[in-house]
Amino acid sequence: MFHWWREVDRIDDLIPRARSVLLLTGLRKGEVLSLRWQDVDLEGAKIHVRDPKRGLPRDVAISTWTVRQLKRLHEIKSGGFWVFPSHSSKGHLLSLPTLTYKAQKWRPKDTRNEWDSIATEIGIPHAQRAAQMGHAAGNMTDSYVVTPDVRNAVQAVADEIMQRVKGAAV
Repeated sequence: MFHWWREVDRIDDLIPRARSVLLLTGLRKGEVLSLRWQDVDLEGAKIHVRDPKRGLPRDVAISTWTVRQLKRLHEIKSGGFWVFPSHSSKGHLLSLPTLTYKAQKWRPKDTRNEWDSIATEIGIPHAQRAAQMGHAAGNMTDSYVVTPDVRNAVQAVADEIMQRVKGAAV
């Protein structure tokens, strides 16, 4: 799964950076691609997301790995409004290509599924995974739970991902 990381990480381009942020955060493609620099707090290690699916804005934690990715991107593409700008009608990237390695296809949506799978494997509780990913409350009792601080969980998932990547540049 992570074979693509080393190859695309060598390219200072928006598409690999967007894929990295997707994988390291567990966010939806639309949430990442429509990020504005004013919504990124690198010092506070969080981003303000305008949730396109539920229509509710929320703050999400980002790992030190994601902060580094975004800092590198800001150095390369500084001065703009969008984190992932393009010449599209909306001014930012609207999609990401599917990658193919041998016979395996890897869609942008797969990054979100992979993040959740890794979080589950390393024991991150459902409430923390759901809060980070912007999932709606699953049952009545979920609505009584205060959104947990997911910073440590997000960092643990990102650390596990980077361990699996084994030495890819960040």
